[in-house]
Amino acid sequence: MLQKLPEGTQFRAVIDACHSGTLLDLDGSLEPVPGAKGNLAIFVPNKKAKGSSYDGILLSSSKDSQKSYEDFRGGLLTAALVQYNPRENVIELLKSLQKQISDQTPVLSATSANDLWILFP
Repeated sequence: MLQKLPEGTQFRAVIDACHSGTLLDLDGSLEPVPGAKGNLAIFVPNKKAKGSSYDGILLSSSKDSQKSYEDFRGGLLTAALVQYNPRENVIELLKSLQKQISDQTPVLSATSANDLWILFP
């Protein structure tokens, strides 16, 4: 899907759908360190990624192996994002989403770890 993007293209995608964790096969994902105090996370490389000539970020509602759920407001990720606090950094946002959506695990992936800090300083 992304192979035809011109070099240097920047994009941001939010996908509130089942099995969407690595839908775009970006280079890695940000994962909070379980039990760590404060905002500690690691950028985990995606073994299927082929590298890219563009910069992109994907926030997906669930891991590849999970279903995504909804309620009367729509998709749970979408409903949680409506309450997003713009003062949160990227790790706080991910932890907050994961806490609000207990039956699925939101995934934040990117072409590089640096892209994530630019979007959410």
